[in-house]
Amino acid sequence: AFSDGKKVNTGWNFARVFSGGGGVIYALTTAGDLLWFRHDGHADGSDRWTHREGTLVYGQWPYEQVFSGGDGVIYAVTSDKRLLWFRHDGRDDGEAEWADTEGKTVGTGWDFTHIFSAGDGVITSSSASLRAQTIPS
Repeated sequence: AFSDGKKVNTGWNFARVFSGGGGVIYALTTAGDLLWFRHDGHADGSDRWTHREGTLVYGQWPYEQVFSGGDGVIYAVTSDKRLLWFRHDGRDDGEAEWADTEGKTVGTGWDFTHIFSAGDGVITSSSASLRAQTIPS
């Protein structure tokens, strides 16, 4: 039977939340701050965290559409529909260290309703029709 799951934290009132893999969770506040969390109990559902309240890793993140590509890679879509690549080098410990703080443009024309990564540089996007694109990592 389906259960309601285990409560492992509270106060999660964020604009966006997405996984970074390996227990890493990113949360985007309504003010645009990107926070890093690591749920050390992700394998067994226990209430164990590194930085339970989150750590600021990027202030004033101007992107609403963001998702993880795995291994510290974060993609973001700009208001002019460019797809940017970021790598959070501080993903293991929550340090605000980035390979490129401005992001690298890896695509244009990203006007989609839903976008997510399947890993290994594969990005799936959908709008009126489903379309997949592969972005080299």
